[in-house]
Amino acid sequence: MSWIQKLYETYEACTGNESIPDAEELCPIGYSVQNAHIEVVIDGQGNFRRASLVDSKDAKTLIPVTEKSLTGRTSGIAPHSLCDSLQYCAGDHSRYTGDRESYFDQCRFTDREFTDRNLNPITLINLILKETQETEKKSLSKQKCIRWLNLLLVLANTERFPDMQTRIHYNRVVLEKKYPDNCPPNSSSYLLQLERWNRSSASHKKVKAIYTYVSKQAVIGDLIQHNLLTVKDGKLSIVVKTDEKEKVRVISSSTDDNSPVIMDSKELHPIFKLLIADDKGVKSQSKVFVRWKVESNDSLCSETWKDQTLFEKWAEYLGTLDSIKGFCYVTGEKETDIAQKHPAKLRNGRDGAKLISSNDMSGFTFLGRFKSVYEAASVSTIVTQKAHSALRWLIGRKQAFRSGDQVFVSWATTGKPIPDPCANSLDFLGDEFETSDDQTSQVGDVGQAFVLRFNKKLAGYKANITDTEDIVVMGLDSATPGRMAITFYRELTGSEFLERIEKWHTDFAWLQDFGTKRDKDTKKKTRIIFEGAPAPKDIAWCAYGKRLGEKGELKVDTKLLNATVERLMPSIIDGKPVPRDLVEQCVRRASNRVGLEPWEFEKCLGIACSLYKGFHKERGYIMALEEERDSRDYLYGRLLAVADQIELMALQLTNENRGTTASRLMQRFSDRPFSTWKNIEEALKPYKDRIRVRYRGLLDGYDELLDVIHSRILSANYIKDTRLTGEYLLGYHCQRQWFHEHKREQGQWVLKLAADMKNQQTDFEE
Repeated sequence: MSWIQKLYETYEACTGNESIPDAEELCPIGYSVQNAHIEVVIDGQGNFRRASLVDSKDAKTLIPVTEKSLTGRTSGIAPHSLCDSLQYCAGDHSRYTGDRESYFDQCRFTDREFTDRNLNPITLINLILKETQETEKKSLSKQKCIRWLNLLLVLANTERFPDMQTRIHYNRVVLEKKYPDNCPPNSSSYLLQLERWNRSSASHKKVKAIYTYVSKQAVIGDLIQHNLLTVKDGKLSIVVKTDEKEKVRVISSSTDDNSPVIMDSKELHPIFKLLIADDKGVKSQSKVFVRWKVESNDSLCSETWKDQTLFEKWAEYLGTLDSIKGFCYVTGEKETDIAQKHPAKLRNGRDGAKLISSNDMSGFTFLGRFKSVYEAASVSTIVTQKAHSALRWLIGRKQAFRSGDQVFVSWATTGKPIPDPCANSLDFLGDEFETSDDQTSQVGDVGQAFVLRFNKKLAGYKANITDTEDIVVMGLDSATPGRMAITFYRELTGSEFLERIEKWHTDFAWLQDFGTKRDKDTKKKTRIIFEGAPAPKDIAWCAYGKRLGEKGELKVDTKLLNATVERLMPSIIDGKPVPRDLVEQCVRRASNRVGLEPWEFEKCLGIACSLYKGFHKERGYIMALEEERDSRDYLYGRLLAVADQIELMALQLTNENRGTTASRLMQRFSDRPFSTWKNIEEALKPYKDRIRVRYRGLLDGYDELLDVIHSRILSANYIKDTRLTGEYLLGYHCQRQWFHEHKREQGQWVLKLAADMKNQQTDFEE
């Protein structure tokens, strides 16, 4: 229960905290946020005035909910208390949808109602029979008991109420009032639920007006009349996607519609632009969500989702509802209202998966050990709603990492901002990356410049987060639509968390080149180059990316991405070594240069070097060329970079744009360096001749580098033709970066920026 305790503490600390910009998005107890599609305005007497579509920017609406409707509707009918979809709040729904089910006034008994309240329907039947002096029933199955009760709802008071639905509604209300201890309160009828609130001592003028209006059963008719809904053959139309991208199929809500109309999606009624298609690509107007405004002379606030007096009345009404008392495992309270159901919709509005669920009353989920589910674990209604509201709020913030059904979220229980453990160093540094020292100080000393910027940014967090601050990192995932699991959970102090983040970004820091990125607004392309650690998703892309999609882009399967991120989190948060197979896979991917686009190779190269450096941190690699490092693999990587540079320069002289011999043979070179180097060296001869004609001094510089590198490799190691480790990529990358920073001048290699500051000369010496 530690996770729910921390979330509960987070809710308590953040609610009403003015220093947290989005703290108002934390829902109060008994409330939820829904996206409304239509706004209906009525007067204080319940008469329709007008209605309009809700702009998507203003769609978020705070609505009162019951415990059952808050926890999801996947297991049954569960109307909200005031605002709801047309299938619930429109009494004329059946009239405009044919055979499609309406939940406006579902008053019949269900098996679940008795199960949830731990009641036996035969007890209710015998109480009714006893009053009418009829013979009591001794043995009836539960299903037969429920059929008997539903038949009673239909047959009782036939003469008084000729309309069957009105009769069923009235009879159910009578039974609930007469036998409150044995007749479960109906929780499936929107009208009956609203009626209970309206006739209670906690009623409100707006509730009375809305109840009066919906009782007229004309909601859909009014909306059609004002052109806010569209019909086909007198029934609400439904849109179904087709195989053609821009075409949709429009059908009637009636189940016997055999004449669908194919339309362009741009020509559809505006209401369909607000609706979200279900998993089958269907958009139904029954799902249109309605919110209410009640205009009256004695109220300044007409919006039900903003009226504080309405909020207070709903909280008062919730306190009058029946509840189960028990011990809360989180707060330790002995006699408190225990939650019978726990909220869903944590990751998005359509998420039906729950972290706590106990709807299996027939199997052996808890039977055999406990008499009831509440003996296994019980959490108070207030605690579970606050904790789940906090988790939903945290996931909805930009900092949470989301991939498919997987979510990783980190937070301080006080609500203070903390670094995102799933971000790369560029995202972590933010503005600090842009305000770094001038480029002159960075040349040849990239690692030190990065550490200075990183420490400056980290100091800002350390000033705000105390050493004893509670930090939580939590991972969620679901294998099925209804169940969610906590796949990763850590509690750390503020100092521990920042220390682990610092260790990850510094140990795995390397020069990264992520290609170009186009700005959505300006359409301007920007080259993404930075020093630091890659994000877990980038590592997964490098290791397991495949050619997917129409354009053949390198993408990684969602399940594989999620599994990789989950494997990397202990390395980031706990400081454990990165999985060796991930390091080796990234090295192999970077070595396969011919199988990658140029920008893909640059990105993979930086990520592979980053992982290899961090995995072997005891060797003390730095982000610059180490001319004194004599290891065989490192020196072979330098040789490859020099050969690549010689041929690349020769190709530029003749304006040729093609891959070099070194790039084409890179994979083979990593497997058999000695034998492959002979081929590469032999292929360099014509390119050296081409450079010699125009830039003799430059060629001398290249030859000097080759001689120096060869002299440092021991002959015994040089002739070995065994596979190179990822260290050769470090030597290759550093030597190549060294060429970017240096040029040949007056028989010496000098820094480009330093030379250019003295006098502007050409990059090459003839």
